[in-house]
Amino acid sequence: MVRSFQEKHGEDPRKLPATDPRWIAHCAGLVTQFVREVRALVGEQPGRELGVTVFGPTRESPQDTHFKLKSYVCDVETWLKERLVDYVMPSQYIELEVLRKWRALAGDAIHLWPDLMPRTQPAASYARLAQRYYAAGADGFCLWDGERRHPHLSEWAAVRQLGHKDLLAEIIRDGPSYYRRVPLKKLGGFSVKDSFRDG
Repeated sequence: MVRSFQEKHGEDPRKLPATDPRWIAHCAGLVTQFVREVRALVGEQPGRELGVTVFGPTRESPQDTHFKLKSYVCDVETWLKERLVDYVMPSQYIELEVLRKWRALAGDAIHLWPDLMPRTQPAASYARLAQRYYAAGADGFCLWDGERRHPHLSEWAAVRQLGHKDLLAEIIRDGPSYYRRVPLKKLGGFSVKDSFRDG
C-alpha cells in the first residue's frame, strides 16, 4: 500500500495524517480489488454467494472524516454498484439514511442485513429497531456475538421472530410481558447484590 501510494502521489503516506482522503481512498481501493478477486473465485462455483460483515460506523457527516466507513477501508458503495457481494451485514449499526442509500444502489440483487445493537435490549426495542430497518430497506438481520447475546428469555423470544414482519407490532405490544425479572439478592444466605454489574 505504501509503495503504490508513493508511485501514484509522490508522497510517503506514513508522513500524512491518518485522515488524509487520498490515503483512505487508496487503501479502500486496494481492499475493493481484493473483494473483486474473491468475487471471481466465488463465481467459479455455481450457487456460491459472498457475504461481507462490515464493522465500523456509517456516519454521513461531512465534518466527520475519521470515523466514516471508508476510514475502515470499506468502500461498500462501490461493492454494491459493481455487484461484488450478495450480502452486506453492517455492524455495529447503520444509520437509516445510509441504509436507504445502500438499498437504492443494491436494488433487489443484494441482501442488506444490519446488526441489531445494542446486544442486550428489551423485546419491544428489538421489534421497533427491526421496523425502522425494514422501512429503510433491510432484508433481514445479523447478530454479532449471537451465541451469547440473549441472557433474558424475553430477548430471544423477540429476536427469533423478527423475520416475521407481521408480528412486529404484536412483539412491541406484548414484549414487556414476555419475561419477569426478579433480581437475586441472596444465594445460600450470602448477599449477591454486588456480583452482577452488567444488568
